[in-house]
Amino acid sequence: MARQLAITKKTYLDGFLDGWDKDCYVEWRPMTYGDSLKLKDTKVDEQDEAAAFTTMLNLTKDHIVGGKVMVTGEGGQLVLDDFQADDLDLMPPEMVDRIFADITGAQFSDPKGSPEAQGKSGEPSTSENSTATQ
Repeated sequence: MARQLAITKKTYLDGFLDGWDKDCYVEWRPMTYGDSLKLKDTKVDEQDEAAAFTTMLNLTKDHIVGGKVMVTGEGGQLVLDDFQADDLDLMPPEMVDRIFADITGAQFSDPKGSPEAQGKSGEPSTSENSTATQ
């Protein structure tokens, strides 16, 4: 196995769904420069939507190292449990998109232009003018 630096980060999942609190998170390894080159070589922008989504989902699964999520217990109650990579298949797209963006370091602007997504100039945030830190 190739040498790997011990670098992990977390995406907290509180606020996405009712009952999911600050104890819900996904822990992941950030995308490396080598990963970026490999992703670029897959030419995702030339793939159809289904293939591009599969590429994104697989990359996300490959980088997740753990976490905690809410699952439905035997009596229908919410139970905090260990995250499993296949849990991504059960999550709403906005949760998966957020995790993918965090792993890759992508910064997206809010298409509605909300104040949170705008830079100091009032223009939507981009990678060039964003003041956000990760």
